[in-house]
Amino acid sequence: AFGGGIYGTDATISVNHTIVTGNSATSDMNAKGGGIAVLYSSATAGKLSVLNGSIVSANTATGGSSGVNGGGIYYDAALPLVIDSSALRGNKAIDTTSNQYAYGGALSINGTSYSITNSEISGNSTQGNYGTFGGGIDSESSNANSAIVDTTISGNTATVTGTSGTAFGGGISVGPQSGITDT
Repeated sequence: AFGGGIYGTDATISVNHTIVTGNSATSDMNAKGGGIAVLYSSATAGKLSVLNGSIVSANTATGGSSGVNGGGIYYDAALPLVIDSSALRGNKAIDTTSNQYAYGGALSINGTSYSITNSEISGNSTQGNYGTFGGGIDSESSNANSAIVDTTISGNTATVTGTSGTAFGGGISVGPQSGITDT
């Protein structure tokens, strides 16, 4: 299941002064983007902007045998993600299997750069039996030109519920090829 509230492949999506709340993506296999999922199939397609007081809240991605990504937003597109003057609150990525991971309670991003400015990432969570990454944000971007500016990141949690496993980054988890500038 992809994009419980909004889904797009190779799409340009602008969420402008909009509330995306109470949606879910649930699957035994892939669960990505409880609120919003944007994916691409070509190297020049796919863009998401979340702007002007938009709120992405209380969305859930729950699953599966291939992992869970992005309770609020899952972004795997070619063009940079932009979040400005908006809030991602109370979203959850929950893995229900014994051998996979949950990534990014508010935001799971792969493959491109991003900019988060004048925003709030709060009260989001990842939960799983085996391992979790980024209660607020999980960045697996291969582009080091990403920035978080004048943004509050608070009250996010990454929790392992099983008897073994590891939780990484309650607020932010940054993958090995990623880079973030915090100004």
